[in-house]
Amino acid sequence: MGEHKFRGKRKDNGEWVYWNEFGECSEPYVCQFGIYSHISKEDIIPETVGQFTGLKDVNGIDIHEDDIIRTRGGITGVIEFGSVFIDEDNYPICWFIQCKTPVTLDGDSPDWLMVIGDIHDNPELTEAN
Repeated sequence: MGEHKFRGKRKDNGEWVYWNEFGECSEPYVCQFGIYSHISKEDIIPETVGQFTGLKDVNGIDIHEDDIIRTRGGITGVIEFGSVFIDEDNYPICWFIQCKTPVTLDGDSPDWLMVIGDIHDNPELTEAN
């Protein structure tokens, strides 16, 4: 998986905050949880915390847990929508909403995936069409 990056939404303003496994910031991420930080873990809404999957989508955007992705017809040949989670073995999985199928994401996946939102900001996207 490489570097563990996480994100979560701030309680005070709902903005996303990003950090690594040591609570340190790195560009272009906002500094938090570190010794020079102005944000603490208590400032983050716990249910919004999600881990970076180690993958980027077709546009180079990091794919995190709870992201909603759209396929470009890669698996089934039709456009589908799914939400991302990381399983107990630390593998990124996409649960495709329409066909109700879990698919393990890997290094080849970004060629057919596009992040279109997340379950916290765009819950309407999780509804099957």
